[in-house]
Amino acid sequence: MIMGEFIKVVVLHFDEVYCLYDRKIRRWGEEIDLRDIQETRYLCSWENLARIEKRLPDFGRCVTFIGKGDYHYVTYLFLKRLGTPFVLLILDNHLDMKKTFNGYISCGSWVREAAELLKLERVFFANDRIRGAIGDKITGCSFVSEEIKKLVGDMPLYVSIDKDILSKAYVDTNWDQGDLSPADIIEIIKSFPKEKFLGIDICGEPDGLSFYEHSRSEEINLMILRGIFEEK
Repeated sequence: MIMGEFIKVVVLHFDEVYCLYDRKIRRWGEEIDLRDIQETRYLCSWENLARIEKRLPDFGRCVTFIGKGDYHYVTYLFLKRLGTPFVLLILDNHLDMKKTFNGYISCGSWVREAAELLKLERVFFANDRIRGAIGDKITGCSFVSEEIKKLVGDMPLYVSIDKDILSKAYVDTNWDQGDLSPADIIEIIKSFPKEKFLGIDICGEPDGLSFYEHSRSEEINLMILRGIFEEK
């Protein structure tokens, strides 16, 4: 396995999921403990989001493991830091574009907030249930890697993955799910040269105490990492 110097692995601890179940992932890189920041699951106040941001060093181009999909809103912070125009590719079974309470960002609203970032040129949702223009910047597209490559074009790319896009045959997350396989995700990632990525984040860890589900989830994490770092 070849790990390029241009990218780093970071593991965020919002809860105990990686500590208890995904210990192999923790060996890959930096860990940041955020468990002392309260009221961060599902909804997060902008004040608490600023506290989280202060705790996240700028490692440059990273693969970041966020934890459960309940914390997917932290992707907004990674996008906010990007200093060059870029395209966002989202693999998620949900649009995450809902309105939320004033003063808060949520796992269901972060894309709506991210779309306001000036450096974000376009958002592409790879989801076969969502096709065509959704907003001024947001378009739904198929999972076909060649179609995605044409849409992204020459722009630098950030990829955000929620494993609820996967079929329950592979992992059981705490949200309703799509029907992709891990191989489908890896095919999309490997269709781009590594130097094109500004960053990648992964969430969608299972809820509950099932070692079986967490073991399956960890293996998917490792498969995605190998897909990112191995040479073609």
